[in-house]
Amino acid sequence: MNVDHHPSRAMVGQFGVVLLRVSLLAVLSFFAFAGYALSRTYDVDELGLRSPWIAVRAGAVSLVLMMLVCWTAMVWHLPDVIRVSRYSRRWRNGCCSSCGYPAGDGTGPCNECGAPFVEPARLQLTVSMVLRSLVVIFVCWLIGVAVGEGSVRLDERNAMRQFASERLVNPGVDSIKWTRAWPGHGTIVVADDGSVDAGE
Repeated sequence: MNVDHHPSRAMVGQFGVVLLRVSLLAVLSFFAFAGYALSRTYDVDELGLRSPWIAVRAGAVSLVLMMLVCWTAMVWHLPDVIRVSRYSRRWRNGCCSSCGYPAGDGTGPCNECGAPFVEPARLQLTVSMVLRSLVVIFVCWLIGVAVGEGSVRLDERNAMRQFASERLVNPGVDSIKWTRAWPGHGTIVVADDGSVDAGE
């Protein structure tokens, strides 16, 4: 097993890996969130859909959209690809694959880090890597759908609060229109009876 024996460099590398993977999760989750919220609020009346089918449709649409970028989940394994590539390049140049120190005659352990001079293993696409990528996609989809549904409901709750506030100022108000927050689409109409028409 190849180990980088420079603590500071290894720490920076580990931080980079964490940052890359967190960024991947954030991007995929945001993509699912935006797709869900937009589909959840788009042309509801024209499609003749009512809850819970609206949410089901939105979840399906966001999942289909995520499938278009599912290949990005393989970015999760990019640090491994970079690491193996670096080890292989050092080995081809006659250096220790772990620390990059010249191998000399290539016998015995490395004089710098003590690692054995062995050819690094090649990275191969495995079933576990594919399954891990699918899990990443599914988790990001769940996060995006949950945040998207919460955003839509919060927007509708804010519309009802705004209607209540305007009724306090002007009791004659029988309805208001509330423009949905991004990435929602259209407006919300809150009627005098407290009902919410989320399809305009």
